[in-house]
Amino acid sequence: MLRFLFPAFRKSGKNLKFLEVALRKNIARKKRGRLGVDKALKHYAALLIDAALAEDVGPGDITTDAIVKKGQAGAAEFIAKEEMVIAGLFIPEMVFKKLDKKAVFRASFKDGERVRKGQAIATVSGKLSALLTGERVALNFLQRL
Repeated sequence: MLRFLFPAFRKSGKNLKFLEVALRKNIARKKRGRLGVDKALKHYAALLIDAALAEDVGPGDITTDAIVKKGQAGAAEFIAKEEMVIAGLFIPEMVFKKLDKKAVFRASFKDGERVRKGQAIATVSGKLSALLTGERVALNFLQRL
């Protein structure tokens, strides 16, 4: 099984900062009893995901295309490399669903929950090519938020 390991990651950028602030406000609303991620927030996240994939993958993932058989299945889990508070798990799910509509993303935590070092945050399964192509984009968002 692939294990995506990630340290704390800090990246500047107006778009990510806006998404981070919007997500924190959404978590606060959730704690007050309003459930769900705002449609506008999901729409904005989708635009950022499209831009990130275009930048990271461009016309295609040459390495993945060369080593992975078409339709080959795979699975991965996100492991916390340090203690953290989870925010934005819907974004990695959106990344993988964009690349493989049949991908299955299972979060082990909810936004706003604390995670200890070494715990599995989520698992994803689907086409191996989609997992390898989307892992860096998904991690970049998750690490920032």
